[in-house]
Amino acid sequence: MNLAELERRLLARIPAKDAEEWDHVGCSVGDPAERVTGILCALDPTPAAVEAARDRGANVLLTHHPVYLEAPDRLSPEPADSTIGAATLWKAIERGVALIALHTNLDRSEEALRFFGELLELPYLGRATGEGYGALVDGSETTISELLARLEERLGARPAVWARSIDESTGALHRTSTNGPRGAGVAERRERELALTRLLDKPAGRVAYLSGSAGSLALDAASGGASVIVCGEESYHRLMELINKKTPNNDNLVVVVIGHDVSELPYARLLERMAGEVAPDVPRCVFEEGIHWRIL
Repeated sequence: MNLAELERRLLARIPAKDAEEWDHVGCSVGDPAERVTGILCALDPTPAAVEAARDRGANVLLTHHPVYLEAPDRLSPEPADSTIGAATLWKAIERGVALIALHTNLDRSEEALRFFGELLELPYLGRATGEGYGALVDGSETTISELLARLEERLGARPAVWARSIDESTGALHRTSTNGPRGAGVAERRERELALTRLLDKPAGRVAYLSGSAGSLALDAASGGASVIVCGEESYHRLMELINKKTPNNDNLVVVVIGHDVSELPYARLLERMAGEVAPDVPRCVFEEGIHWRIL
């Protein structure tokens, strides 16, 4: 199989027409006539991923994120001299590694949405938003605490939970005043712990999994009946707006933020699965990128 045929098969499965107009999907670098010797699948196209592909005998790097959204003005081997995308392009050309990306077209695909339901072992209910993004899954038989445990176990996430019931608790671990921060007393800490326990023991209900940046999609998912929103990242002001929204059960919405990279790293495994199905005779593997941030 040559590169052109691999790209054709991938885009037949995850059509480019489903991507946003601003997006850059498909092949960015590569000779269409070159025979594909191996495929490395990853979240991000980086110089390190290109090197890993070559080291493993793969001449195609298949990623979720594209190497650029706008073509760089300058190519350089060093990110400090240009951009990480430009450095990756340089490395890919130098090392003879083709770059293919499936981005917002993959985000919108039924295959990707069902994959996240499968990952969390929660029944898939459909699309979480009117724009087709996000998986809506059934967490009615799962507590919020169990959902958080699955996110940590399956994705390596250390979730940050936003909920109005925590904010309203007088037992905040740290409070600020005109005199600066002060620690909470024993009674305050206990009250906060009880408020958190009550929250975590509740059924998760309808859960919207929005990988990457949620943005206005989170409000759309909330309007569509989600009780809990799991997302990669969200702005402070939108988070404040979300946790004050009511769910169909008259509870306040709960938002779980797990990190942009954490929410999408499983895509590498999905891409590897897809590559195996469209090119079964081509060796393939997953680049273990790891998480870009840590809670210390």
